[in-house]
Order: sequence, then C-alpha cells, then structure tokens
Amino acid sequence: MNDMDNVEKLLCELSISFITLFDMLKKKGIISQKEYISHTSFKKEFLQNTRYNNN
Repeated sequence: MNDMDNVEKLLCELSISFITLFDMLKKKGIISQKEYISHTSFKKEFLQNTRYNNN
C-alpha cells in the first residue's frame, strides 16, 4: 500500500468515526437534522467515491 492509499484509508476511517458521532448526537437530539446533514453529507459522498467503501 502506498502513502496515498494509506491516507485515503485513514480518511475513510475518520469519516466513519465522525458519521457515527453525528448519528449519536442526532439521536440524542443534541443536533438538528439540518446540522446532521451539513456535517455528514460530504463525508458520506467521500466514502461512496473511495475504493474502501466496501471494506
């Protein structure tokens, strides 16, 4: 695995962690649906466009 592949994999892991955190915050009512979408939409799009999205 080259450096760019490693960076991409780490970014995927970080994005998943953030999405999980925002899922919890939304479920607890700490953030609104609008805030949730604002903070997760780019991360979800990134995950869909990477080669690691199924790993």
